Order: sequence, then structure tokens, then C-alpha cells
Amino acid sequence: MQRAHRILDLSIVRGACRRRNRLSSTEGFQKRQLAVLAFALSLLAFLSCGGSTTSGGAGDSQPEAPAPLQKVYTEHLGGLIGSTLNPVEPVGLTGTDLGSSFERDGKLVFLFGDAWATNPAYTNGDPAAWTDPSLNPLVSGVMPRLQWFLESPGQFLPLRIPGVDMGGMNVPVEAVPVGSETYLFAVTGYNATVGGVTQSVLARTDGLALDSLALAGKVTTSDKFLNVSVVAEGDTLWIFGSGHYRQSAVYLAKVASAHLVERDAWTYFRGYQQGAPVFGPSESSAVPLVSASCVGELSVRRHEGLGYLMAYNCDTPRGIHLRFARQPAGSACRKHGMTRQPSKSPGAICFLSRGI
Repeated sequence: MQRAHRILDLSIVRGACRRRNRLSSTEGFQKRQLAVLAFALSLLAFLSCGGSTTSGGAGDSQPEAPAPLQKVYTEHLGGLIGSTLNPVEPVGLTGTDLGSSFERDGKLVFLFGDAWATNPAYTNGDPAAWTDPSLNPLVSGVMPRLQWFLESPGQFLPLRIPGVDMGGMNVPVEAVPVGSETYLFAVTGYNATVGGVTQSVLARTDGLALDSLALAGKVTTSDKFLNVSVVAEGDTLWIFGSGHYRQSAVYLAKVASAHLVERDAWTYFRGYQQGAPVFGPSESSAVPLVSASCVGELSVRRHEGLGYLMAYNCDTPRGIHLRFARQPAGSACRKHGMTRQPSKSPGAICFLSRGI
């Protein structure tokens, strides 16, 4: 996993896609109002969708892909951290790696990766911050103010999971609320020879008590579900995953939320039979939902109008690739072109708005 400590400005970029007609742009920062969250470690690029078939898993036939999206434009909205509004030095930071976000109890929470800290004892710690999800930079033109989780006055709280190495390159990748508890996914077992992390970790806590994380289940060696993005749909959790960093396809698993901790309860996408997705036990049986060999971080979010939107970083071509499908295991439209956004910083948090 590449480091990006030089990134002091996590840029928020609005991108817009359309089908036949333009969509309204009254939605912003809330989970329902964001189509997708993606992470890049280099120049930004949105790939609009095109084509009529997915590069998905094996099987005899696949459902019909949705109509292609057309890229309209992207817009740089501003820096999220390291700005006058959100300086990092007052909480003991000089920079941080990229992260992920989730919503819980009226807060939009950001989980950041490895940090550079003013106190060397906190270097490579993983900070967290939150903001009011009703604040909408798409409307106001003003970035949201972050409130940092603190261990003590002036010192960010590094996320700790007892018994788990959360040192350099070992970072949180996702969190999902389930009832009164929050489950946090992280990766660990960084191996310089392999060139990435090797194990998946699941922790839990009550609400947003991020200072009280506890290991949930076993630390699991995986080659398909290291970086994950989770979408809750009723009592079902759809878990999209990738394996070795920037060398992976995208895979899909599902599990009842009550059994998330039980890895043996997960079932995995095995392809299609008569146009319907087939799931079965054992991660080794999982086939790619999106056939690629370049995926690292990924993000999937459900949009009420468009369905499921997926963004992932890729080196070939370098940038953020965007796809969408009607259902979690539905056929996705293919990426069709690339547009490079002028680089405001080498890395960014990108938001695809509902429309323009």
C-alpha cells in the first residue's frame, strides 16, 4: 500500500454523470445524498460508464447492463484538511494518509490512514474526525468543519484494536453501524516482501466510542477481501472487496448483519445461472464481480435513483474508475473514457454528486 504522507490537502471533487436527462443537485454530504466515495493516491480521474455488458463473474448468462452514464464535468470544491478551516497541527498532526467515511448517530465520520505526527510516538497512528452530515459544500461552497476524536487536549486519538498491529500500512478501511454497535474493518499484516497487507480485521464498539474498539472474531488471512466497502440493505450486508493492493479484481460477499462477525456465515458471488447471481460458501469459490487486475481501494454506495455505484483506483489507466449497476450483483456498465482533473493535490477524497 503506497504512502501519501505528503498529502496535506484531501481535496473534495464533485463529479456529475447523467443518463438522458440531468438530475437535480440539491443533495450533498449525507450518505443518501452521495453516490460514491472513492480514494486516489495520484491524479484524479473520473471514468464515465459506457457499453452494455459487465466484466463480471463466470456463469451462463448475465443480466442486462444499465444504460451508460455520460460524463458531464468535475469540480474542485476545496481542501478537507490542512486548511485554515481545518488545520491539523492543533491536534498533533502534520499530515495523514487517505481514509474512508461512514454515517452514524447524526455524524459523518472520517477514518484516516497512517499519520505523520508532531509527537513521534503517534506517527503512523490512524486518526478519526467527524462533521455534521447536513452541511453541504455543493450548496454553500464552504467546506465542513471537522471535529477530531482526541485522546487528550491537543492530541488526536489513534485507532487501536487490542492484539492487532495497527502500525505503518495497517489501517482502517470501512465501518458500518449495526444496531447500537459499530463494526470497523481494518487491514493488518503488512509484508514488505509481498508489498502490501495480508490480513483482514473486524473490530466492534458501542456507538462512536472509537477509544474502546475490541477485536470481533478472528484475524483472517485473505486475498480477495482486504480493502472492503459495505452497503447495508435491510438486514443484509453486501461486502465488496479487493485483494492484493492494486493487483486485484473486485469480489462480492453477503451476510446477514446479525452474523457479520461469523466469517463462515458469509456467502460469495460465484457467477450467474440463467441470469441470476449465485452465492455459496468459501472465499476461495468467489469469482470476480468486476474483472480487473489493478484494484486497490474501492468504494460502493447505493443511490436511490441509479442503484449501486462503485469507484476504485487503478493504475491502468491511472485514476478513479466508475461503474454502476441496478443490483449489488447486477451487470455494471463499463468504463468508457478518462478525464484528468487538474491536480489540486496528489491524493483526494472524491464525491460523485447526484447530478448537476
